[in-house]
Amino acid sequence: MTPWLLERFGADAAVTREATTFLYVSLWGLPAVTVAMAGTGALRGHLDTRTPLVVAVGSNTLNVVLTMSLVFGLDLGIGGAALGTVLAKAVSAVAYTVIVARRAGRASVSLRPDGSGIRSLAVVGRDIFVRTVALRASLTITVALAARKGTTALGAYQVAFQVWTALAYVLDALEAAAQSLIAKALGAADRVLARSTARRIISWSIGTGLLLGTLLIAAAPAVAGAFTDDSAVIGPLVMSLVWVGALQPLNGAAFALDGILVGSGDQRYLAGAMVVSSA
Repeated sequence: MTPWLLERFGADAAVTREATTFLYVSLWGLPAVTVAMAGTGALRGHLDTRTPLVVAVGSNTLNVVLTMSLVFGLDLGIGGAALGTVLAKAVSAVAYTVIVARRAGRASVSLRPDGSGIRSLAVVGRDIFVRTVALRASLTITVALAARKGTTALGAYQVAFQVWTALAYVLDALEAAAQSLIAKALGAADRVLARSTARRIISWSIGTGLLLGTLLIAAAPAVAGAFTDDSAVIGPLVMSLVWVGALQPLNGAAFALDGILVGSGDQRYLAGAMVVSSA
């Protein structure tokens, strides 16, 4: 089914072959990704954002080293890039498993599955699942549109998207803070603190987005040149990076509101809003 699915994106045969290889290899890392995401959520729920940062920096550094070694050292191509990511994610999953298990032991909490807890999380997870699927569907459609415009457009788009993702991780730190702090304030029935925290996080997020966007627009030619020396790609890539930069303040507001809604337990509205936005 994978080749058929990738062919729907409309890319040329060479791109589709490489994408098939990358997908086949990277799918082996999917269980590790879900474990790492669960571990990140567990630690954030305990207001610990430092440990996920350490694990993320460590695993991504390992990812870079492994990918460079496998792609350039062993000449494994796109498959090596995927394999490096899979191995790094596996290390990340093991790290989270050990950390969470140790914390559970110190708190005398059983590691056995809890039926009522799982059912409660399933309700929350359902709405978050809808939110995430709607978001990813929008992004997937943009990839298909870029692929149908040719390899040059797809290359420029993919680089710009990776830059957007990197900036999103920066803004995601404020989203994580919003989730934890808003939930804590509402849990203490302090609505005044919750409102002031929400306003402050939105302001910080928009301000951070404005700063990041301004820096990216100013550095767009240099950033494009760091990724490729293909003159055909650099032109559309610079324009794409300018758009990415211009949208960062709005991006910051969206991330902040996402965290505020999750922290306040209003995942259902968030899911509905994302479906409408995607449409």
